Amino acid sequence: MAFLGAAHAQVAIRLLEALFSWAHGGASPNAGQKVKLRLTAHFGPVSVIDGVDGRSELVGEGINVCGGLLRFG
Repeated sequence: MAFLGAAHAQVAIRLLEALFSWAHGGASPNAGQKVKLRLTAHFGPVSVIDGVDGRSELVGEGINVCGGLLRFG
């Protein structure tokens, strides 16, 4: 999921906070039900390119490093 533009930064942060809270059992309606959820986020410059399968892909040094960290999580 991508929120492009600085105007959407707070929306993205609130979504991450809500997902974190939900996964740790702190949000209704699933309060107390802990689930494994891996969240990763990137804030910074990216470029949008057409991927091999025709879908848009975000690329850039920072986002590539962020996505690469998933392998070590």
